[in-house]
Amino acid sequence: MNNTNWGADQDLLYKSYIAYVRSKLNYVCFLYGSVAASELRALEVINNNSARLISGSFRSSTIPGVLADSKFDPPGHS
Repeated sequence: MNNTNWGADQDLLYKSYIAYVRSKLNYVCFLYGSVAASELRALEVINNNSARLISGSFRSSTIPGVLADSKFDPPGHS
């Protein structure tokens, strides 16, 4: 859906993420308190990678900066 020369803009990618990925994460957010920390970390990685892709950030960019630039909240907070 995205490349440096073609693809969807940041707003469309963000809306697609909210509709397809975040909706799935929020659907089971009531279970977050009863899962292992490693599984929560896996969900966090999905969120962070999505934020990097949408914002066009480099892998070396700091997560707080990427999340702020891409209007992301942690799963369960949207």
